[in-house]
Amino acid sequence: MKKLLQMTAMASACLIGNAALAATVSDTFEVRITLESACEISGTVAGGSLGASDLNFGTHPGLLDANIDADNGSDGIAVRCSNGTSYSIGLDEGSNVDDGPVAGRAMENDGNFVSYELFQDGARNSRWGALNSGEEVNAVGTGARQVFSVFGRVPPQSLNAVDLSAGTTTFTDTITATVEF
Repeated sequence: MKKLLQMTAMASACLIGNAALAATVSDTFEVRITLESACEISGTVAGGSLGASDLNFGTHPGLLDANIDADNGSDGIAVRCSNGTSYSIGLDEGSNVDDGPVAGRAMENDGNFVSYELFQDGARNSRWGALNSGEEVNAVGTGARQVFSVFGRVPPQSLNAVDLSAGTTTFTDTITATVEF
């Protein structure tokens, strides 16, 4: 028993002695992320979807003797850019530019055309054009979804060459919205 007590005492002394000899060393390191300006025009974010919504002028009699106006409302063109990022949104001239009876954008069906135009404002005073045309929309990002309505107008025009005897005829065009930042 005496031997057991001596061995226990020696083991305890070793443990205590090693604890007194223990030391620590340390170093530091940096945690880093680099963020750059960014914009997106497709996908889904808090607040709704991003992208460009269709503009539909609806159904009208085939006698275009007065302006027909439409807009894509609160869905418009939805963009999200990082906070403080300056950006521009341009709309190209479409697939049928200058093919209609009135110069500019045109919707097409089977080789027949209906002219129209796109605007930045409800009064239809500011044409919405391509990037670097002087007719693009300029904005500053907030980090949240920002929506810009597109206002369209079909002006009065002659459709003498369009055969509507078969009934309803739908005219379409494709516009590309581009964001530059």
